[in-house]
Amino acid sequence: LVMRPAILLLDEPLSALDLKLRQAMQEEFRRIHRETGGTFIYVTHDQGEAFSLADRLIVMNAGRIEQIGRPHEVYRRPKSLFVARFVGDANVLEGRREAGRVTLDDGPAFESEGRDGRVTFVLRPEDIRLGAPTPDAVTAGGVLRDAVHLGGTGRLTATLPGGRTLLVNVAEPDTVLTMEPGAALALSWPRQAMAEVAP
Repeated sequence: LVMRPAILLLDEPLSALDLKLRQAMQEEFRRIHRETGGTFIYVTHDQGEAFSLADRLIVMNAGRIEQIGRPHEVYRRPKSLFVARFVGDANVLEGRREAGRVTLDDGPAFESEGRDGRVTFVLRPEDIRLGAPTPDAVTAGGVLRDAVHLGGTGRLTATLPGGRTLLVNVAEPDTVLTMEPGAALALSWPRQAMAEVAP
């Protein structure tokens, strides 16, 4: 750092530290980067670390680059099923498009432009809502399999009529305390929250 290098390679520098110290060091790395400028190439297997530090992410698979982009772009618009599953939690929904309309294997249908044939979409757990849908939402009925209180959030596991499992993040964690497995759920999500990916 004293030499002010144009490029600094950081190969999993925080991997041996506990959570609180890793978080403090991430703030320190951001401060150092602001002060020194240049390029930091930061290798990590910790996705939270990557998202908190990166201006651009490179997701690699078996030595090949799968996607390069800003963190929110990679998360919201993954280019492949590998990236979608690797970066965060992902619900994978499959179906068929015909004449501008997609019908998912588990029932819901919605308008969607593109080539006819089999399609795959990714839906993030935090985009799914319980209860009455908004007018433009994709809707589905489900059955609750599990409900977990995670402190600041809640996590539901629901089964759709076709048997596919959906993960649902709930912003109000106390709502899961009264939910019992087997309960019927009304699920919905905005159409634009679904990202079409290559299988």
